[in-house]
Amino acid sequence: MPELFGLELAQVDGTALLVASGDIDLATSPILREALQGLHGRVTVDLSRVRFLDSSGLGVFAGQRKRLVAADGELILRNPDGIVRRAIEAVGLADWIEDN
Repeated sequence: MPELFGLELAQVDGTALLVASGDIDLATSPILREALQGLHGRVTVDLSRVRFLDSSGLGVFAGQRKRLVAADGELILRNPDGIVRRAIEAVGLADWIEDN
C-alpha cells in the first residue's frame, strides 16, 4: 500500500523545516505549494521520506525558490534519495540539495 502524503512543519534555529512523506505528484503538489507559500526566509524541505517526485512537484519547488530568493530567503532540499534525487539532478537542480 502506498504511503500517504504528509507534511510536518517545525522551526529549527530560525529555519522553517518542512518534512514531506509519501509521493509528491500532480495530486499532492497543490498541498505542498500551499504549505510553502506561508513560509519565509530560509526554508528546508526534508525529502528523506518522499518516495516519488514528478514534474509538478519540481515546478512547485522552482516557483517557491524563486519567490523566497526574491525576498532574500532560500529553499534547500534535504536528503532526497533514489528516484527523488535522480529527478532533481535530471533537471539541473542538484545545487539545491543538502545532505546531512
